[in-house]
Amino acid sequence: MPPIRCMVTNISWSVGRAQLREYFSRFGPLHEVSIKFNKETGLSEKYGFITFSDKQSFVSAANYPNDHFLEGSLMRIKPARES
Repeated sequence: MPPIRCMVTNISWSVGRAQLREYFSRFGPLHEVSIKFNKETGLSEKYGFITFSDKQSFVSAANYPNDHFLEGSLMRIKPARES
């Protein structure tokens, strides 16, 4: 199965890649994790991307019955649009 790339929104400004990886790895193996930062200010843009190694891991995260809270922020996850 091909990896599934997802967009994660409303990431707390205090969360780094390692924390995001640790949080979402509970749903399955991750291929890649990134958080977008403003190049001028260096501050988080509050969104990023994760790539699950397989579809089942994404489905587990998307169907998680509880909210995705990390560092006080309610994160949202959805499949990323391919450009």
